[in-house]
Parts: sequence; structure tokens; C-alpha cells
Amino acid sequence: LPPPPPFAPSQVVYDHPDMFEGEDQLLRVFDRDATGAWRLSEEALRRADEMGCGFKTERGDRSAVLMTPEEGRFSQMMLNVTRSLGDFYHGQYGVTWRPEVVTRDLAEELGPGGRAVLCVASDGVWDLWTFEEAMADLLDGSELPAAQPARRKLVMDFMENSRNKGYDAFGDSADNLTGIVVYIET
Repeated sequence: LPPPPPFAPSQVVYDHPDMFEGEDQLLRVFDRDATGAWRLSEEALRRADEMGCGFKTERGDRSAVLMTPEEGRFSQMMLNVTRSLGDFYHGQYGVTWRPEVVTRDLAEELGPGGRAVLCVASDGVWDLWTFEEAMADLLDGSELPAAQPARRKLVMDFMENSRNKGYDAFGDSADNLTGIVVYIET
């Protein structure tokens, strides 16, 4: 088969109410530095502050979308960055389901008697907490014996606190919560 036709590049922009009011209203998240390397655009951040663009998370992350070009195949489509895994249409522009995998030897990283907590959760959880806040609650469970029902209760309480915090912030439109917490001991 011949290679597919080239596509115009997609772009990542900050999501805000006036983003469709003209080209100058598109706040591109990334730009290139003097060497041609990609970087976070300081100008777009400054303009986002001026325009009153809000924050999506407790950590101060702004909402961003991946936009396809204005013309051409699958044109004028937007995809929220957190929903980008495996999207059919945006796959034409390089969005992939293939994860970037990093392998670490935890016994080596933690040392003898080391403890760690792995929390894999959806944005419905992470949008509500700073990493320090979440880990402060969950790390308390690493001191408990592995078979302790108290460890399970601590995790369930964290998820319930997340649900309540989401409801307080967003009411009935609060995001769903999905997560798994693994306590690791060497």
C-alpha cells in the first residue's frame, strides 16, 4: 500500500471560552526555543493568565485540547488531552495508545526494608489533589502490616474523600473515580 497522504500538524492549545474568536485567541501550549527544541510557551501562559483562563487541577494545570487542522481529513476536531489514548480520528495525527514504559528495579531504588506506594488513578482523582496531599494520606498505610484491614480502609477512605471533594468542587458534574493503590515493601 502507498503511504497515507501527509497531514497538516495538529496543535495543543489551552481550552478557554474565546478560543474560536480568531487565530490570535489560540493559545498554543508549546513553542520552539532558539535551537528548535519544543518547550512550554511562556507567552501562552502569560496570555492565559491575562485572559483569566482557569485551572483544571489542584496542582494548577490548565485544561488543554489537541486540535486537528482547520481543513483536511478529520478537520476541526478537538480532543481533551486526558482522553487521547487510542482515539481513532486523532490517531491520524500521531495520537497513540502505545504507552511509554520505564522499568525500575524497586529493590535497588528502595533499598533493604524500603517501602513505597504506587497509586494509578484517573484524572477524576488526580485533578482534586496535589501529589503531596494524596501521598500524605496514602503513605500512612505503608506503616501498617500488609494483611491489615486498616490498610484497605485507609485506601477506601482516600477514595471516599476524593468523591466528596469532587462533589464539593463540581457538584453533580464531578468526574468518575478509578484507581488502584499498591503498597510495595522490599
